[in-house]
Amino acid sequence: MIQNLVVIFIALLIVTLNGLIGHFYPPNGIIWTPLVISISTYLVAFRTTQLNPIIKSLLAFIFIALNDILLKLYAGGTHDNEGLEWILFFLYLGLIPTSGIILTSVITDKQTNITSKIISLVVFPALIIAHLHLFSNLGLGREYPIN
Repeated sequence: MIQNLVVIFIALLIVTLNGLIGHFYPPNGIIWTPLVISISTYLVAFRTTQLNPIIKSLLAFIFIALNDILLKLYAGGTHDNEGLEWILFFLYLGLIPTSGIILTSVITDKQTNITSKIISLVVFPALIIAHLHLFSNLGLGREYPIN
């Protein structure tokens, strides 16, 4: 239990630091997005113990969505359509290994029944799609000048 909380805290810290880096040292937060979401998903998927795969999928989604929201709202520079496309490009680039990490974690889990595995593999992309649909234009029009 304590190990799980430590791992979740470390993943949260990584995502938060990337948001801060994106704000103070743009565009590094955007560029590091694939690495950040892959690391946070890896930590949740393989370094937590005795968590249901559905919970792992939810936690991975939460860290991906948090990273995306932090960058869209607080990354430095002018928040226009071009910047939004760069954020989405790097997000999609990071979702490739992240999906593989979740898939591997769920398939290799021998303690979970097939129903939970299927639900977790459906919930993860469904939440990502819903997030991208609901928050597609988040942050447009903001401006944080780079000094």
